[in-house]
Amino acid sequence: MALLALIIGFLKGHFVFSKLAQRNIRRIYDLSPHKEKICIFAFQAAFSYLLIIGMITLGILLRLSPIPREYLAIVYLAIGVGLLYASMQYWLARPE
Repeated sequence: MALLALIIGFLKGHFVFSKLAQRNIRRIYDLSPHKEKICIFAFQAAFSYLLIIGMITLGILLRLSPIPREYLAIVYLAIGVGLLYASMQYWLARPE
């Protein structure tokens, strides 16, 4: 089951989360360096913040659900791997 979670996490990170990360990276680079004040939250689109709120809410609901912890561990591992994979996009990004 852990192997399945790793595979799902990799696929989710590659096909979904990485696309969001690339859009955010482009948004960061497009922010005008001449602006004096840029909001710290400007690197995310409004939709991304809604996605984050939704993920937090679902995480809390899963945690409070009667689903056995062994199954939740698989879900958490898959999501964690996907997010870790996509976060590498930020670490590897270089200014154009």
